[in-house]
Amino acid sequence: MKIGLQIPQFKPSTPETMRSWLKDTVQTVDQGGFDSLWVMDHFFQLGRWMGEPETEMIEGYTTLGFFAGLTEKVKIGLMVGGVIYRHPAVVIKIVSTLDVLSGGRAYFGIGAAWYEHETKSLGMRFPPMKERFEQLEEILQIAHHMWEGVDPDIHRHIEEEVPEYKCQVAFMGTNKAGRERLLREVMKAGFDLKIWGTRWPGDMPVVAEFIGEDDFARACFNADIVLGLNDNNKIRDYFSLRTALTLASRGFHVTSYVPGIENWFVNGTHVAWFRVRRKKFPPWHTDFSDCTKVIAHYLDKPDERRRIALEGQKHVYAFFTWEYQLGKVAEKLKEILAGEKS
Repeated sequence: MKIGLQIPQFKPSTPETMRSWLKDTVQTVDQGGFDSLWVMDHFFQLGRWMGEPETEMIEGYTTLGFFAGLTEKVKIGLMVGGVIYRHPAVVIKIVSTLDVLSGGRAYFGIGAAWYEHETKSLGMRFPPMKERFEQLEEILQIAHHMWEGVDPDIHRHIEEEVPEYKCQVAFMGTNKAGRERLLREVMKAGFDLKIWGTRWPGDMPVVAEFIGEDDFARACFNADIVLGLNDNNKIRDYFSLRTALTLASRGFHVTSYVPGIENWFVNGTHVAWFRVRRKKFPPWHTDFSDCTKVIAHYLDKPDERRRIALEGQKHVYAFFTWEYQLGKVAEKLKEILAGEKS
């Protein structure tokens, strides 16, 4: 279990004593073993037991910057940022800066905002709920493009035989979101599986809990198939970053279909995907049978696997580097600015 602390009030502090009070509080949290530290993204206090709107309230991101300079271990973030308060690209830049200056300890918390009184009192527009959720989707897309990408100097093919990595199917990732059920189906089908990741039961074939970039590339080379499972099928351009990292390492990647992956890759050309079916009648569970069929199909076709893996690597090197992603962000910002002017 991990425990975080949110600071929702800045009392008994006064404007004169707030700095020293906060300094003592956050350093105690940092040294006391807390995993995370949070503040709200509000400009007025919330009313009722939290305090009247005019009660002390300080700006969230500035406060987190103060926290970053005072702490060494605890993760920091807003719970959660209001999407309507700042330009989306500026938010991504703020969080990126905070993450760098804190040594990789920043969380990106973002929501659709709700405090109408606060917003209108500060002269800002409070859009209808539908529009606020559209803005939320938009900033998530920008964050996805800004923060995900491959570096050919780091994410690369390493052709090195490692006997303990040899397997038919490799999986890299933490045990969550249906992954154990998927991998147990793979094992039940008789495939030789190896896992890198945390939180897996002791009866599963875990090679190591953590894996660096070079060993990731070695695992991709030594496995016939690198298996993936996409968690989210609702964000328009979503697919797991592990897909891009696997392809950059020239691994042959089989992963679950989500609409976003089709916006970037071609099935049978860059990757191979399978369909996940969720049964509506007893027994209610996720059906991964298509996955085992796809695995069986490609295990007998080593030349086809090599061809697809090579095309996949070329594709991500052309369209999924950080430089390319920044260009996509710039295009997205032009669309946003054009919409604001019209």
